[in-house]
Amino acid sequence: MKIMELVEDLKTWNAEPVDEENTCDTVKAGSVDKEVHKVALTMFGTVDVIREAGMWGADLLIVHEPLYYDHMDSIHNLMIIQEKQRIVSESGLTIFRFHDYAHAMVPDMICAGELKYSRLQGEIQERQRFGVTSFVLEHGLTAEELAKTFERNLHIDSVRISGCTDKKGNKIACCFGAPGELFDLFEDHDFVVAGEISEWRDAEIARDAAALGYNKAILVLGHETSERAGMMYMKELCEDRYPDLEFRYFESGSVLKISAKQS
Repeated sequence: MKIMELVEDLKTWNAEPVDEENTCDTVKAGSVDKEVHKVALTMFGTVDVIREAGMWGADLLIVHEPLYYDHMDSIHNLMIIQEKQRIVSESGLTIFRFHDYAHAMVPDMICAGELKYSRLQGEIQERQRFGVTSFVLEHGLTAEELAKTFERNLHIDSVRISGCTDKKGNKIACCFGAPGELFDLFEDHDFVVAGEISEWRDAEIARDAAALGYNKAILVLGHETSERAGMMYMKELCEDRYPDLEFRYFESGSVLKISAKQS
């Protein structure tokens, strides 16, 4: 199978339409005409991931997020981008971004993977909009209990919470990654779970809602850790669909670190 054949097949996974003229899901580097045997998958195509995937012998690297710090990977005349382009070129990798098509699956592939690896018991319900899916817990949890579940099962150092932390709720707006404005989701959900948020808007409405007696909270997981399980899940899907190819997931790691506490 050639890389182009694999890429075109991946583009049939979605249930919701994707605008091919405006999607960010394009080949970012390398040739699509070569044969593919080994496929690396990751969240962010960091310099370290590119080097590790190249050393593993990958023909294709599938990333979920941009290579060059811009949603459409518009190339800017920056020294750091030029240096990274050189490393990509030297790796010999073909790099394809799988983002819009992943979120256009039903259920959303990233959401499905996060929920699977989180081991939350419940039911995926309606899709609210691009990148936002409702999930109803089988048994209610407090925001604090929900945060601990994510920390334990998704291996997150810490989950930040704004709002009510000690009352049980069961309806979650799953906003893994950075899907934009979220504050309106509190109308129909107990919890909003996101990777990145606008603190002055999304966190503040949760804080005031709790002060007014509502059981509302927003949980912030961090971007990479809120979507990585979706790409791990993609590896499982690919192994089932393409048994003649070899797949490996590479950790890009959380971009932010917790500073060491002073003794």
